[in-house]
Amino acid sequence: MKQRTQSYHNTNDLFSVVLEKADKEAMTKEDIVLDLFKRKPLPKTAEEVMAELPFLHPSTVRRSLSNLSHPRKRHGAALIKTKMMKLSGAGKPCHHWKLNEPTN
Repeated sequence: MKQRTQSYHNTNDLFSVVLEKADKEAMTKEDIVLDLFKRKPLPKTAEEVMAELPFLHPSTVRRSLSNLSHPRKRHGAALIKTKMMKLSGAGKPCHHWKLNEPTN
């Protein structure tokens, strides 16, 4: 049996139709974040993604980056969290994320 990979993290005990709708909305937001990396393939921090996509909530951006870098999620590790760091606006180090390009 194939395990369902959920994009929406059900921390507030949503059920059936409501959960399904929230999961679809989360997948759409992941697609928006992934599309940004495809259109502008330079590595970006979460803060830089938020600046480019101000209509997405910061936690949505961070969740999308996490889901997009997970091999068992829908996009299958489409992004890689790099070791390259940059200071955030709050003065904390933040990782860069980049497209996971297949090696030949």
